[in-house]
Amino acid sequence: MLWNDIVNQVGSYAQQEPAVANPSFTLSLPTFTSSAELRIYRDLDFLSARGQNATVSFTTGSRTLSLAGMTGALIGGFPVQNAYPVVVQGIAAILPAATLPAAGKRVRFLLTTVDFIDSIWPSEATTQAPADGQAYYAMLDHQTAIVAPTPDAAYKAEVTGTWRPAPMSPAQPESWLGDNLPDLLLKATLVEAFSWEENYQQTMAGGGASAYWEGEYQKAKQTAIEEEQRRRGQDPGWAPFSPTPLAGNPRT
Repeated sequence: MLWNDIVNQVGSYAQQEPAVANPSFTLSLPTFTSSAELRIYRDLDFLSARGQNATVSFTTGSRTLSLAGMTGALIGGFPVQNAYPVVVQGIAAILPAATLPAAGKRVRFLLTTVDFIDSIWPSEATTQAPADGQAYYAMLDHQTAIVAPTPDAAYKAEVTGTWRPAPMSPAQPESWLGDNLPDLLLKATLVEAFSWEENYQQTMAGGGASAYWEGEYQKAKQTAIEEEQRRRGQDPGWAPFSPTPLAGNPRT
């Protein structure tokens, strides 16, 4: 499902086809879609949104690692909304210093709290090489981490996390959601569109169009969750397959 497909289908369902389109509705379509995508990405933790980036480095003698300078982040071949991850899931230093991940050794930092780092490494000026099981990180804010020990060299930092793909638009007509979950994307967008068309509170209370599409979205979301669990091997027994349904009638 590409951008023009979304425009045409949402316009058709909402009876806002281009020939009789409300200019305000047309102007609001990118907002409907971006809000729908944002909701989906917050509702489901997609493996496809996970990636690694090693374009930033630690600073010698500083415990602070800024992720703001990341470059080149792509998720599934699609551009991301921000270069830094929405959720940091891991940080590793690549030893020796100035070595790329493929040529060096990864020393993973263990996630902890700022208070713990302040307690075990109270003097930032004291530097040391990170070592397995003896290196820690904590997120100070959404794009800044602090680590212990304070790095003694400018090691490459490999950051693992979840990135937010850029929303669909006329300039970005294709997305991972449109390619893989077009039904979920359409239903989430219709919730936004009908909520705009109608008084949202009255619609939800009265069971109008947005309430209907909300129910359809919830049903589609559940099947998407089950598929994502299989992708991650989170079904019973950590198998990447759906459980086999049991027979409805007992055998005699």
